Amino acid sequence: MTDANDDHLWLPEYLNNPFIAQLPPILTTAASIRALSVPAIYDEAERQYPDHIRAHCLLRLKRFFEPLEHHLALEQHFAMLLRQGYVGRNPNSGDYLRHLQNNYERIEKKDLSAGSHQVSNTAASFALVGCSGVGKTKSMERVLSMYPQVIYHNEPFSLHQIVWLKLDCPSRGSHKDLCISFFAEVDRLLGTNYLAKYGRDGISAGVMLVHMAQVASLHAIGVLVIDEIQNIQEASGINAHDLMTFLVRMVNIVAIPVIFIGTLSALPLLQKDFRQARRASGLGSMVWERMPQNASWDYFIQKMWQLQWTREFTPLDGEILTALYEESQGIVDVVINLFMLTQKYVIQMRAVRSRPERIDAAMIRHVAKQHFQIIAPMMEALKSGNLKALSEFDDLLPLHEHVQRLFDTWTLQISPSVRPPASCVPASVSDGPRDTVVRVLTDLGMEASVARMFTDDALAANPASDPRVLVGVILTQWHQGAVPVSTKPKHKRAKAQSAGLLPEKDLRRITEEGKQAGLGAYEALNKAGVIKAPLADFAA
Repeated sequence: MTDANDDHLWLPEYLNNPFIAQLPPILTTAASIRALSVPAIYDEAERQYPDHIRAHCLLRLKRFFEPLEHHLALEQHFAMLLRQGYVGRNPNSGDYLRHLQNNYERIEKKDLSAGSHQVSNTAASFALVGCSGVGKTKSMERVLSMYPQVIYHNEPFSLHQIVWLKLDCPSRGSHKDLCISFFAEVDRLLGTNYLAKYGRDGISAGVMLVHMAQVASLHAIGVLVIDEIQNIQEASGINAHDLMTFLVRMVNIVAIPVIFIGTLSALPLLQKDFRQARRASGLGSMVWERMPQNASWDYFIQKMWQLQWTREFTPLDGEILTALYEESQGIVDVVINLFMLTQKYVIQMRAVRSRPERIDAAMIRHVAKQHFQIIAPMMEALKSGNLKALSEFDDLLPLHEHVQRLFDTWTLQISPSVRPPASCVPASVSDGPRDTVVRVLTDLGMEASVARMFTDDALAANPASDPRVLVGVILTQWHQGAVPVSTKPKHKRAKAQSAGLLPEKDLRRITEEGKQAGLGAYEALNKAGVIKAPLADFAA
């Protein structure tokens, strides 16, 4: 095994432990901030780039990460959990080999509780829970990225040490699904074939779990991270309790530290089963709520606000700060998406109305109203402080998909591209002024049906106007609360075909010729013998 070669290993319990020796040094607070930070790619000159390039620049905000107090606490929790877990599995003290011998007995007896060798267990665990969008998964991944995932040792025996392994909890609460994910991830990291050996059809869930524990011990997994733990809560049947019991036993028996990550809906499950884990409260579980409107929030917004790709840089003021908080309710993921969409809206408004690219509080609220309807129930639960209602919202994926779809559509519209000659484009495909105006209005958040009615009104009043002028006129009316006159698009009726060109017995020809002779439609059709008088048959 590789010997310790860093002077930070001065703690006696960490000395002479190869599993700890090759870990990064324990960080100071200042060093942790630097390691966690994700410097934004930004150049002030980019604000003058064309719209289609700036659309891509805005997407950098999705990777924006500014460490705050709770992120530093998470990093410290992980650092302690990882190292303390290795104290009881030191290869040089024989503990690691005794753990392996116990696991071989468990495989032979197909019983996770088996094991005759007395071993110390220093593994602990903790849970990280909070409402969707507060950054639990992203923060955990930032912490994990500070550590190598695999370390190779060649003395006194060859071994690949897996420092951490992160899995998503199976949606059905299935033991087999968890084991299969575990084996597949280990195979991906090490190039092994555990999935083919232990995850194939015909092997029971109980046997898979025993082999999973053995592989975890063999490769000295430092911490097993289980994300989306609320999926267990949603699983039907007995699977939920059984799977949670197994994960707890990974800590208590196999001595593998486990971190559970989930939304607020996982709290009942964790409060019921997680308390059984050894020293589960030793490090204290973490509950991340939305950020309060305090100095930390202001600091975060100030850092984010520097990433403007609008032509003009808008200074941050009190009204904007208030609007950002009220429309996001302190949810980091929401405020970042709101900032992205607001810049997108500003750039589009300049393109269609020659408006200066400046942001204000009213614009932020308008964008939130137009695009955050998909998470309106969650926002209302936050505003009312209804934790029970809030626990029902486990995922902001619909919002992410909505934002990505908006940017994809916008990028396609504004990107310069090589188009085929007009003669090669079918008439039904090429957009007229009406289609162009409607599309721009819907991209800016207007309902498609309303956009069509406004457009029909504007074209009726100004048929020769430039589409950009029409968009400006319509948006002004819209923001002033105007209601379109049209109730549906008006189409010109097709000009009637000349009666003389129609077949002799065609009803349209008969009625048209009758009209020219001063006859009504009924009289003309009756005279032509097409219809009879109502009582003609009875009279006969």
